[in-house]
Amino acid sequence: GFLLPVIKNSTKRGFQFGIPYYLAISPSQEATVYLDVMTKRGVGTGADYRYMMRSGGHGEINAYLLYDTDRDMTRGNLLARHQQYFSPTLFLSADIALTMDRDFYRDFGEVTGEYNKQYLESTAFLTKQWDRFSLTSELRYTEDLYAANNNLTLQKLPIITFTGIKQQLGPSPFFISFDSSFTDFYRDNGTKGQRLDLHP
Repeated sequence: GFLLPVIKNSTKRGFQFGIPYYLAISPSQEATVYLDVMTKRGVGTGADYRYMMRSGGHGEINAYLLYDTDRDMTRGNLLARHQQYFSPTLFLSADIALTMDRDFYRDFGEVTGEYNKQYLESTAFLTKQWDRFSLTSELRYTEDLYAANNNLTLQKLPIITFTGIKQQLGPSPFFISFDSSFTDFYRDNGTKGQRLDLHP
């Protein structure tokens, strides 16, 4: 059913009236869709979708889209989070943040830390654990919202870490543990490279 309407007024957006509608799709899925009317910006639509899976995964997706009459362009953003346990020792986590233009949060951000956000970061990592070892592979993509484009922004694609907890070397009185990581630094223009760290 319909939720309480949202009424706001600002110099950037003018008078704003939002109409949210909540929908219980199933015992494991729910969504809120809404219509956003702004006298200075036009009409926007959005959706918040939350879910739980029988396989052990859960997450949410938030999407917003509008045609900005002030700037004569389509604008929007997408936020998605998902966590998935494939087994007690294998885990996946993803946190995705995308926007259609670099000024979106400056014009439509609601709180400090959002409307003055400089970086937008998307990450995904897969972790495998054993009794004494742990292996993690991570992808991290950063978008610099203050730059003209993202060609010079340094990305970490991927980061691989392998860790061993302290363990005894056979029947000897010696123990060993280690941390190791490999990072591939990439960008379209500028210095690129790889780094390998070994800490036995």
